[in-house]
Amino acid sequence: MSTQPLPPSAGKAEPGRRRTLALLVSSATAMLAGLAVGYALGTVHAYERQLARGGRHGV
Repeated sequence: MSTQPLPPSAGKAEPGRRRTLALLVSSATAMLAGLAVGYALGTVHAYERQLARGGRHGV
């Protein structure tokens, strides 16, 4: 089984377009990371409030 090199790309992306795409991807990544961190902090906060109220319903 021999591997062949990939054919050359049809054309290079313009530098401005590549920069815009990189900015878009990094912005989306930062947004998703922020959502994950916010969700985790909110979950911990809600759990601590439940414990402070003395609630452990059904356990």
